Amino acid sequence: MLEDCPRLTELELTSAILEGDTLNRFLDLAPRLTRLKLERCRTGNPYVSWENWPPFPELRDLTLRLEEFVSWKDQLRLFERADKLESLSWHYGGTGLHHRDDFMKALDDLLCEGAWPRLVSLQLTEPQRGSMSVITDVLLARVLEHCPKGGLRRLILPSADFADRSWKAFGRHSMTIQVLTLSTSS
Repeated sequence: MLEDCPRLTELELTSAILEGDTLNRFLDLAPRLTRLKLERCRTGNPYVSWENWPPFPELRDLTLRLEEFVSWKDQLRLFERADKLESLSWHYGGTGLHHRDDFMKALDDLLCEGAWPRLVSLQLTEPQRGSMSVITDVLLARVLEHCPKGGLRRLILPSADFADRSWKAFGRHSMTIQVLTLSTSS
């Protein structure tokens, strides 16, 4: 059915199981998608990695809200394949988040490699996991430091994580920011 939609550039999938023909048809769209929203999607086998997914060379708007269904490593792999992202809304759940230090190192490595050079809109939310936040003030500061200076216009973050280092890093975006939302975890 998707192959009968040659002009399809935007796709939203909710509660889909990405396996077999469904996965292949979805991945065939990767080169032309400009907007992708995945909510509560998973692979049929939770041990199958997204490591071999193709690039998403035209993807500009990405929303991920996968929670426990997909590992954070695979979610970061998707970011690596979408280097033209302008808008990212990421509810950073996923399996393996109890390895908080590993997650923070992997995200920091991705940022140091120059991920998201065109980003103008960033929304980060996290699942409620007691009082411990997955992304700390230090990592939020790194995210803000690696967003293009003078380009970030929309920023939505969990306020519990937004402390001294994040405020300092935020200063480089103060002249361009148009929307700022600091909220508790959703």
